[in-house]
Amino acid sequence: MTLTKSDLVPEPENSVIEVCIIDSGIAGEHNEFSKTTLDGTHSSYAGFWYNDGVGHGTAVAGVISANKNEQGIVGVVQNGAVDLFIQKLSLSSDGANREIRRSDLIQSIEICASRGVNIINLSMADHLYSNALRGVIDRVTSKGILIIAAAGNNGSTRKPGIDSPRYPAAYRSVMSVGAVDQNKLQMGFSPVNPSLEITAPGGQILSAIDSNYKKINDFYYQTNDGVFKQANSSRITKVNIGKSPMPYEVRLTPECFQSLSSDTLSTNFVSGLSMPVEDVAKLDAATKACIESGGNALVTYFSIPEFPFTEDISFGYPYRTEFPTISVAGKLAKEMDREGKSYILTNQYEYKYHTGTSFSAPYVTGIAAKIWSHFPQCNSEQIRSVLTFTAEDLGEHGRDDEFGYGLINAKSAYDYIRDNGCDIPESVCPKAWYDNYAYNKGDLVTFEGQTYMANFWSKNTPPTTSSGQYDAWKLVGDCSK
Repeated sequence: MTLTKSDLVPEPENSVIEVCIIDSGIAGEHNEFSKTTLDGTHSSYAGFWYNDGVGHGTAVAGVISANKNEQGIVGVVQNGAVDLFIQKLSLSSDGANREIRRSDLIQSIEICASRGVNIINLSMADHLYSNALRGVIDRVTSKGILIIAAAGNNGSTRKPGIDSPRYPAAYRSVMSVGAVDQNKLQMGFSPVNPSLEITAPGGQILSAIDSNYKKINDFYYQTNDGVFKQANSSRITKVNIGKSPMPYEVRLTPECFQSLSSDTLSTNFVSGLSMPVEDVAKLDAATKACIESGGNALVTYFSIPEFPFTEDISFGYPYRTEFPTISVAGKLAKEMDREGKSYILTNQYEYKYHTGTSFSAPYVTGIAAKIWSHFPQCNSEQIRSVLTFTAEDLGEHGRDDEFGYGLINAKSAYDYIRDNGCDIPESVCPKAWYDNYAYNKGDLVTFEGQTYMANFWSKNTPPTTSSGQYDAWKLVGDCSK
């Protein structure tokens, strides 16, 4: 918190700001959220919002609002001073339900907006542009909601080159957040592009995870020859499960093994496909038979002659179950003693280090919520403008494609509004041109360092577009640094 100076801003006395986190859910019973007001919903395929099989959403929430107590971590806003509304989109890190469907993301944003939240945190990034998603985001932000998103982890170049944009962060009405390390240097994965607006810490961020969903670290199994072997991590996958933890000692019977079809294998590669009903019925029956025979875990596998790679690699699939279920490589399934024992070693922790712009975004979200809680008379655009205006300039003077306006500085933002009010000084440059905004004759915009004036009404026409006598824009000045 010291890097962003958020620890120097007083804690709000009341929770007047609500943040919507669209992610993988939250470990609602975690001690770090015992003082936080939680509510939420979930998409049809994601499972209950109060659970988090991935851990990503819980970690994001921890950065924003973990309690200040004698253990663990401390959030940007502490001890329930901000309310959280959880919109769960993904169920598991394995199988088709690890994907976030764009239609469900749009619906989730609509739900959060209807709820009346103040801020939406989107710690996700996609290379595909969507007119539908952009339109919803533009409409929601025009109603006064601040949307903050991770810029992505696709950084690979330095200026003069740029990295491809990631959405939704690259939409103009979204605040795009990149990552710096503890030395205020840009992290290698943080992208370089014109949409980057601000940066925050993004490396080795300690935050909460849902300890009910233990990650499999090691798997030891008994072979038909009575020898114990350790399975390579690529040869075992944890299938979507609910609150039931994986057992340490796995008791197996012949009824606890089930092969699956090539059609189910395809659901691992093509998002949105459902498992064939035949395989769902097989798994349901196998689960029942395994339990009745005294087994405590189901072992599934693909062994498909036309796909020889299934012998050496395990694959997830979108099967919802409360019974501990794993998917193993076909060769491993053949080696296992079907009446022997296996051992699963899982993590036992409630906290984990995370890296990525997914965890930079909640720093900005938490600071925005904290500042806004102290100054509820400000609107979302004013909060956004103050955060960028008071950011600590890094890199080239002024805004640049590596750091945006710089490292967010909570104390400077708080002091500025306290002393000067919500508005920042007018810029000598007009606002940047945006492709989803309608401009009237005489409107001024900034585009690629130049100032342009609209000759007539236009929308989705870049100022540099030339059509001869009837150009939509006229170059009127220079606005470069």
